[in-house]
Order: sequence, then structure tokens, then C-alpha cells
Amino acid sequence: MSQDALIEAAKEKFLEEIDEIANTGVEDDDAFSRWICQKFLRIEGDEEDDAVEVGGSGDRSVDFFWMDETSEAREEQSINIGQAKFGRNLDREFSSENLDHLADSMGKLEDPPTTSNRAFKNCAEEFQNAGGVDSPMEKRIYICVAGKITPQVQEDIAEGSPWRVRHLSRTRGAKIEVIVIDLEKIIQQCIQAQTGPVHVTFSDAAKKPSGEVIPVIPAIIRTDSVTGKNSVFGYVNGNELLKLKRNEANTLFAQNVRQGLGNKTRPNKNMIKTLQDPTQKQKFWKYNNGVTAICEKFELVDGTDNKFSVTNINIVNGRQTTLCLEENRGFVDDDVLVGLTIHEAIDVEERNTISEATNTQNPVVAIDLISNNDDLVLLESSCNNNYDRYLFERQRGGFNHHPVTRADRTRVTGLRRMKKGEVARAFYALNVDAYEAIKTSDDKLYNDHDIFYPRIFRGVPIEELIFAHILSESVKGLLKTWRKQIEQHAAAEPITLPDFWHEDDTVTLKEILNKKQIRYVLFSWIKESLDSFSEDDQATIKANMIERFGDIPRGNAIPEEFLHIINAAITNFRFCFDIIRDVTWPEDEDGNRRQPSPIEMKKRIADEVDSRNVITQLLDTKTDQIEQQRAGGTENPDPIKSRLENFL
Repeated sequence: MSQDALIEAAKEKFLEEIDEIANTGVEDDDAFSRWICQKFLRIEGDEEDDAVEVGGSGDRSVDFFWMDETSEAREEQSINIGQAKFGRNLDREFSSENLDHLADSMGKLEDPPTTSNRAFKNCAEEFQNAGGVDSPMEKRIYICVAGKITPQVQEDIAEGSPWRVRHLSRTRGAKIEVIVIDLEKIIQQCIQAQTGPVHVTFSDAAKKPSGEVIPVIPAIIRTDSVTGKNSVFGYVNGNELLKLKRNEANTLFAQNVRQGLGNKTRPNKNMIKTLQDPTQKQKFWKYNNGVTAICEKFELVDGTDNKFSVTNINIVNGRQTTLCLEENRGFVDDDVLVGLTIHEAIDVEERNTISEATNTQNPVVAIDLISNNDDLVLLESSCNNNYDRYLFERQRGGFNHHPVTRADRTRVTGLRRMKKGEVARAFYALNVDAYEAIKTSDDKLYNDHDIFYPRIFRGVPIEELIFAHILSESVKGLLKTWRKQIEQHAAAEPITLPDFWHEDDTVTLKEILNKKQIRYVLFSWIKESLDSFSEDDQATIKANMIERFGDIPRGNAIPEEFLHIINAAITNFRFCFDIIRDVTWPEDEDGNRRQPSPIEMKKRIADEVDSRNVITQLLDTKTDQIEQQRAGGTENPDPIKSRLENFL
């Protein structure tokens, strides 16, 4: 295939992916924002929904907003805002006016105009709580256009430009990075998935024979006198390379001429011998040729002299070294250093050799590492054999690729596509512990040597995961209903599905339910009501829910009987939250209890030292209220149970 043909195929693939997202019931512009979130921010599901909710009327030029708080180090966390311009002809332009509006959004997040939409105001609250423009968190502005930026925008965003000085240099926090995702970048992503940005930390200390540790120059930067591109060389701890390999496993070696050759070759045997010797491994950096990588760009992280932010890194020489470190990770400690050279690529062609061979490579996250475990293979097989209207997506993105066919996607629909990351946390919250579902990192939850993994995947019937998935999708269905009702109310139109309309409280309930941490508590809320049935009735309820949800035709809304369960749970949760206000409500300046915002409710059950106890107290309050009402003569005092009875 010629390069031109490959580029055209990439464009076609991009539009097909936009159509797949749009077919879930969103407009093309929203689909593009979601595509950016999936491919570049590496988020999907609930996080994706939260990120793009800000888009629309009153969004202040912000189409997505996401705070990445994954890293424990505050300075490695990030605030990401972006504007997305889409057109099916792939010829949109991002103008200077668009750029000015997007840059001004930072100030509006600090002080949101009254005419901003509610989602923007919520983003502003999160932004301010994180420290605003002066936050130590990295701040990234994404310019996303299915076309190109104008020459003036290119000039404005260049390092040291007057525009940058005027708009982006008036903060005390971390530097604001501008990232352009234009048609060229989109094509690159569709041909070969991009990596990063990642952080690489070079060693800034050395140990003398006496054991004394002394400071050393961490890295040397040199500029190519022909191209003006930079290169950096230094030594990194072996674990730094292992972290890169773990986080970017499928793309890190995309441009390497070979993959691992195993441990049988003489050089690899020598490397293993060196690593396993306590004295000799301190000389690993001397005996090893080191690792060479290319990238799109790198820059020093503000406030450091040894940490670099690297965009789209690819190791082109050093696969055997990294493989050796992987297979002997137990011997890799602070004494093991490896030479690392990173070159900024001369141009796009050098950075990404356009090749069909790399067309399906994708970045890897923690949950991908368990895809081929026997437990997940068995779950996939059980789903395929017994519930062919559902798909357990063992491999991330598998719904869109062979062996899943177009006919499969039509039968299953996106509604019954079970993304294992989403369903795993929902299942854990429902059946194990809501607080742990909220707080446990991906690295721990999906580590098959830790305690969490077997609770989700080992020996668990596929029906239990399907049931958790149905509840998750029903949450999304109720949120979609409320969004539609709020639009109808604003336009003075008749309210559809009035049983779910809560007058002025609808907006607040939507925002509460939109917090994924609260959703996990709701799943435990529902489980408590489900457990009040006999085991036989529980099995019948689950079986009927699975059957009826499986019968929903492609493109149809989730039936009301499912939404009623979530509606009962969220209203009951809020009722109990308000009952124990001495525990759950914050104090105002005078020491009086006041109604919390949805963000403060989320914080109370997720981010405070006694949050686990608060969840327990809420569940106890639910039980106490049911018993009190039953003692008062109420026939069925549990509103969730009465909705579950519809499936008996």
C-alpha cells in the first residue's frame, strides 16, 4: 500500500470511529471530543462522560475538562482542557479567535461568568479546589481540529511568542502546555497509536566505594546544528525503563527493528549474569550499550533539573536490555543504572514510519496486562456461549476489531458491550466493598498477585458481571433521561418520562449521580436491598434482568423498569445523607451545618480520613429507616426492593 493510500485509509478509519461513537446517540462534535478523550487522554466510560459534559451552550469554549489525579505526586497530576472543531470533510480551521477564547477559559474557570452552564461551573469548582492557574499540577490546553490550525495560531503558540507571554505567563504554578491535535496528528494516531506524554527521570546522584552518595550532573542536552532538534543523554534507574515498558508496552517498541530475542543469546546471558551479581550490577551502566529512543519533543519539568516530559517516545535500540530487565525485575534496584539517549525526531516521517505492520498497536494500561489470563478467557468463553447478546471485552477495544464482526456489533450493540475496567469496578462495589472500589488504584485492582483481582475475576460467574454492567448502564440511562428533561424544561417543552422528573431537584440529583464515587456507593445500596430477597428470588431477578436487557433493540432507550431502580437508589441515598447531617454536612463560617454541593458530597464519601466509616453509617441509616417505617405499618418501606420486585 502506498503512503497516500495509507493516509486515505487512516482518514476513513477515523471517520468510522467517529460514526461508532456518534451511533451511541451523540452529535458528531461531541463524538470528536470523546474520540480525543479516548485516544489522547486515555480515558473512557464514566471519566469520558464526565470530561465531555461541559461541552454545549455556555461552555466558555471548553469542550472537555479532565483532571488526571492518578499519580501520587501532585506535580505529576494534570489539568486538561480542550476545544474540538470537527467537520466530516476534515478541512476545519482553528483560528486566532478560537485560540483567544480557549486561552481566556482559564480565567473564566477562576471566576465563572453567571451565564456559564452548570457543568462549566462544576469544572470551575474543581479547578479552584486544585489551586487554579497557580496549582502545582501540570496544565494542558488541547487545540483539537479535524483540519489544521492557521499560520497565525502556529505563530502565536510558538515558544516565547508575545501571545504566550500575554496569555500563559502570568501564573506561579506549573507551565501551561499547549498541545495541537490536528489532521496530521489524527492520521498518525490512526496509523500507529502514539505514546505519552510520559515522565523520564535521570539519576542525579552517584555512590562512592565508601558508600557516600554525591550529586552529579543528571543529563546533557545537545542541539543538532542542522535541524535545531535536541537530544538528551544521561543514566536512568532500571525501574524507570520498566515503568515505561509497563505503561506503554504496545507502542514503546513500535519503531524498533526487532522484538525480544529471549535469554539464550550470549549478550543476554551476560546481562543476566551481571544483574544477578550484587557487585557487578553496580557496573551495569558500564557493560551495557544503553538504550536509544526517539520522540516528538521533550522538555524539562518546571522546578527540576533531572525530570523530563517526553511526548511520543519510541525505543529504537535497546529491546534486549529492557527485556532482560523485565525478566529479572527482582534484581533491579537502585544500584542498576542504564544509559538512555532520547532524540527529538527530525520530522514526522522519521518519528513514525508509516507501515501497515504497526497499524493496530495501542498503548497499554494496567488492566490490559491481564487480558490473556485464564480467568478472563473463561469469562469471555462463558459469555460467548451462554449470552451471545452481550460481549465481555477481554481485550480493550476488542468490540471494534476482528474477530468481532459488524453483525456481532449489531446484535450486541454498544449497550451490552462490557468493558472489563468499568464492569470490574462496578462488580467490586456491588459485591465486595464500595470504598475499596473508589480508592484502589488500577495497578492494585488488576494485579493478579494482589487480593483484589481474584475477588473480581477468579471463579466469578459471568452472570454476576453482566448484572453489574446492567446497573452501570442503567445509571447512564437515567442521566441521559435527566439531561433531556432539563433541556425540555429550559425550552418550556412537555417533560417526557415525568415519573423521573424531580422539579428543581433534578439538576442537583443529576450532578450527584454523575459522581462515579457516589455511583459505587449506590451499587452497594442496591445490593443491600437485593440481599433481602431469598437466594432463589435473587437468582430470578438477575436472570430476568439479563434477559430483558438483552432484548433491548439497537438504538432503543433503556426501559423505565431499569431506570426506576437507580432513581429509587439515588433519592433514598440523598434522603439518608441528609438525615445524618451532623456527620455528612459541612459547616459554614459560623459553625452551622449547610447543604453540601454534589462535589462536597463526593468528597465526604471518598476523600476524607473517615470516608469508609461514613459509607457504613449511611448504609446503617438506610437499614434503620426501613425498620422504622416497617414498625410504623408501611408494607414495603424499601423503595429499591419494590422496584426489584418488578423482575420476579
